Amino acid sequence: MSPLSHVVWIDESGNGKFAKDGMPVPGIQSLWVSAAVCFEWERLEAVSTGVQEILRDRFLNRCRELKASHLRRYLPAEYGPRDIGQDVARLVQSEGGHVWITGTRAGSQPMFSHPRGRGAEAKEKTRQLLIERISGYATPRFFEPGTWVMVWDVDDAGSLGEFSAAIAAFRNRVSGHPLPAAITPSMLGGLSHEWTPIQVADIYANFALHKIGIEQGLVDAKTDRATAFDEFLEPTLKRDRSGRRVGWKVW
Repeated sequence: MSPLSHVVWIDESGNGKFAKDGMPVPGIQSLWVSAAVCFEWERLEAVSTGVQEILRDRFLNRCRELKASHLRRYLPAEYGPRDIGQDVARLVQSEGGHVWITGTRAGSQPMFSHPRGRGAEAKEKTRQLLIERISGYATPRFFEPGTWVMVWDVDDAGSLGEFSAAIAAFRNRVSGHPLPAAITPSMLGGLSHEWTPIQVADIYANFALHKIGIEQGLVDAKTDRATAFDEFLEPTLKRDRSGRRVGWKVW
């Protein structure tokens, strides 16, 4: 068995649901965003140290976890999303991370090439796009079979099962190819308070949610988080050898 080389840490933000009247729920909760942050397995300790330094330097000392939902409660007035975005981007760059983000909104155009066709929900479209982008990089050309694993935040165990099923059934919509041999064909679960790279993915997912919300004119999207994404997090998204951004797709 080939040794583990990379771990992809995944977190998601939004709701992607329709209201009872058949329209998307109001505001950013109509969106669904999936974020994947990948580090070499041997960098785990350094990433954890970096997250702990952000918590120590920016947050009140009773905050134990780097999460976007903690910014209002635990972030002192002299700091804001811009500081957190900058800190997280520096950490990802210093540890050689790779980042992919995909998103869509409830009621977006159908994805006819999805295995579920017109019936695919927002989260299913977003996850399909995310896996396509990751699998385009983790190919046997660069990595031995079974050297990558994916870990998803298990705050919602039901969604973990859904995501695992998506991994198992994945087929690239263009080539028809299944998951590359370099990626272990299963989805593992992890708790964000135990695995700090999931906390990094949480910041990316939430700030991207507000970025998309601002672009789509959703009234509850926060400009400061969207701006922090544009200024600091967007430049860290995965790019191909020609410099073309491949780590971002909004359907």
